[in-house]
Amino acid sequence: MTVHAAWRVSWRAWCHSQGKQYATAFVCGNRHERRGHTMASSATLLLLALALVALAAPLPALAHSLRPAAASHVEAEEGVGAGPVRCTSCKTLVKTAERILKQPSTKENITQHLNQYCIHPPPKVVNICNETIEEVYVVLVQDLIELLDSPPVVGNVTENVGPLCRIVPSFFYNACLALIGRVWEGIVHEIGNVLEERQDQIVARLDTICTEPPEKLVLACEDLISRLYDWGVSLSPATVCEKAGACTKG
Repeated sequence: MTVHAAWRVSWRAWCHSQGKQYATAFVCGNRHERRGHTMASSATLLLLALALVALAAPLPALAHSLRPAAASHVEAEEGVGAGPVRCTSCKTLVKTAERILKQPSTKENITQHLNQYCIHPPPKVVNICNETIEEVYVVLVQDLIELLDSPPVVGNVTENVGPLCRIVPSFFYNACLALIGRVWEGIVHEIGNVLEERQDQIVARLDTICTEPPEKLVLACEDLISRLYDWGVSLSPATVCEKAGACTKG
């Protein structure tokens, strides 16, 4: 036995006697054992590093790192905007999506899901609906008062009620017509006051349309969803990709 071999045997014997869990496998092993464990440990660390990078890296950066070198090179020259590679990829994706979306079963599943919002609108839609009703109410009341107080309407009222003035002496006839006009003006004024004073009550009752839409409104909503779906899937890939900024116009 050579001096080197004797030293190695004595080293391993002493190392094993220390009772360390890692001694037998790595520290006390010979060169080939250490090399095998080192490679296994390196592979484990590499897999762990890749997993950490995949979890930590943003999806766009990760997707960019997985692109083919040729595509990355072309896009690097063309910039981040529209380019042949990006445009072609976008059109291919849109065509594939259209084939799926145009299937009757796909449309039925999607529209059925969206139709639930017609029956039970989400909170944001309800808030917008309530605000719209209040704004529309104010405008309609103003328009109604202006309409009732307009000369054509006043003239129509006088024309229909005027014959009542024939029962009075002729010299009171004009005064009677003027009185009818004043009475109508007072009625219009009171209508405006009532609608303004009870605005909160009336708007609150109208707001139920937002949370519990009537059947006609639900049907109109469902029809609108169906029409919008058909319109969306009928757009050409060139139009979609142009709007998305992946393709240039022309």
